[in-house]
Amino acid sequence: MSKHKHGHPRPESDEPDVPDFVGFEKGEKVWVHTQGGGQRPAVFVGDGENATFFGGPPLAYVVLEDTDEGVEVELDRITARK
Repeated sequence: MSKHKHGHPRPESDEPDVPDFVGFEKGEKVWVHTQGGGQRPAVFVGDGENATFFGGPPLAYVVLEDTDEGVEVELDRITARK
């Protein structure tokens, strides 16, 4: 049980303690999913800067391994590569 700010115990939540967003680490190998249903190997470089500020989707910067090209992609189009 955790304590409420006034010292009264309150029941713990049944929901697991999971962060709202688990991001990628710089240098992590990822898949970039293409619109045609394919995927390309890439390396995560960092989060995009201004997309959400201007109302767009969250972006990420990656380097495509097959071409060594740096590109900006929507964050929901990449997944971790094991």
